[in-house]
Amino acid sequence: EYTTAVQVFVMLHTTALHRRLRLCYVHGDVTWYAAELASQCISTVTDSVDVFHVIFGHLDPVTYCDPYRQMVAWVDSMMEYLVSSVWHQIEATTPLLSSKLKKVGGCHGQTRTVD
Repeated sequence: EYTTAVQVFVMLHTTALHRRLRLCYVHGDVTWYAAELASQCISTVTDSVDVFHVIFGHLDPVTYCDPYRQMVAWVDSMMEYLVSSVWHQIEATTPLLSSKLKKVGGCHGQTRTVD
């Protein structure tokens, strides 16, 4: 059975005046916010986006239509860039969070799986 060790929930809310990126690492009950760091990277590509709610993990290609899978791939690549680019700051400012994420297989915008 395909089981996620870390499920990454990404909620991206975009309005004319407010953009927020929230990453919730459910494993270990850890939640952190990267709004300020992410806003500059994503502001130019999310002007037309209202709400994203993407679950990284158990994605069945048969269940999800092509446009949805393309969106997941785009968000996944965006998260890979954002998380890896701020990882050193996460380690420096939140050692406990960094430790927890490393214990469950790392971060860097990817979902780790176990058998």
